[in-house]
Formats: sequence, C-alpha cells, structure tokens
Amino acid sequence: MARLESLRALFAPFDPEQKNALFAGYLAQWVDIGFQRPVLVKEVVACFSKSVRSRLPLHDYVYLRRAEGMIAMSEEGTEEAIQRLDFVLGLDEQTDDKELLAIANFW
Repeated sequence: MARLESLRALFAPFDPEQKNALFAGYLAQWVDIGFQRPVLVKEVVACFSKSVRSRLPLHDYVYLRRAEGMIAMSEEGTEEAIQRLDFVLGLDEQTDDKELLAIANFW
C-alpha cells in the first residue's frame, strides 16, 4: 500500500492511450482491499473515451470492464455490477487469465 501511495502522482496525468487498461483493472483490485477509495478507480476508468475503448485489445478491455464492475459494486449498483462482471466471466473460454476470472467471480 505504501508503494502505491508513493506512486500516486502517476495516477493524475493518466493517459489511456498508453495501454493502461490493465492498470485500471489491477488498481480496482488494490482499492477493493483497502488502497484509497473507489472514486480513484472511477476517475481512471473515466479517462477511457469511447474511441479509446474501441481500439483496445480484448484482453485490456476485459480488465477495464472488470474495473467498472468493481465501481458499480462499490456504489451498490448491483445490476450494473453483475452485467459488467458477467461480461468478463462470459469470456472464460477466450482467455487463460485465471486471475482475471477468479477476481471477477469473487466480486
């Protein structure tokens, strides 16, 4: 947690063009276990415009969707969280990323 806090300045000039969708997904995991607040993930995810999202590789996009699921979950948007996380889980045969699927299933 201290290491993440020491790098917090890197979150502010967040550039979604630099293939940072995976970062959003991992940040959501850290926030879920107590680093900062979900609003931080929400701010990072908001940087991904529709045009940026449309150019993301599927693997990166899935991490972004998982982060959105965590945001919805933290805001008690149960239906939206289920929708986002079901999207991730629905791609189980398309990925061998067991951690991605395990966290989505846990949430």
